[in-house]
Amino acid sequence: MSCNVTCPHCNGIVYDVSPGDMDCPSCGVTMKVNPKPCVVLTAFPAPAKSSKTGNRIYIAGWVVLVWLMVLAFFMMVGTGQSKNESETSNPRKIYAREVIDVAEKAVKNRLRAPSTAKFPELFGEDGYKVVKTTSKSSDVDCVSVLGWVDSQNGFGAMLRSWFLVNLKRDSSRIWSIEHVSIDTD
Repeated sequence: MSCNVTCPHCNGIVYDVSPGDMDCPSCGVTMKVNPKPCVVLTAFPAPAKSSKTGNRIYIAGWVVLVWLMVLAFFMMVGTGQSKNESETSNPRKIYAREVIDVAEKAVKNRLRAPSTAKFPELFGEDGYKVVKTTSKSSDVDCVSVLGWVDSQNGFGAMLRSWFLVNLKRDSSRIWSIEHVSIDTD
């Protein structure tokens, strides 16, 4: 025996319903149909349909978030050394960089176009040579920096010039310029 019933969830008419359990074709609600008067006894909501793309986006978002948190943690922690420890672990490198910075400023002050100055990035044959020289007093550091700079001359042409800067640092730990010489090739 079949009959027509109205879905209690979406108010859609379901035709030719047999007694027992059935799903509404419109909304998917499971209905229990009584065989004698042909009425719906109970209606259960349809199970939620899983969206595979929604789940993938959700999981991908969590993976990216966790990855960023781990990256931020390692950036904050670093190598486990404080700034003072890293400076004392390689004092020659810090010392040379400090001396080179002072020498570059001294050379820039003597150029016609200091904004065009390009200094080497390396030590050795094509870069800087830093030499610690002896001083008469034990509390004074003397250093000579030899290097090159590319800069524009008065006519706008780029020229390579070699420079030698002699620096001195006394007990106050401040570098002072003793001598600067710049020669073009």
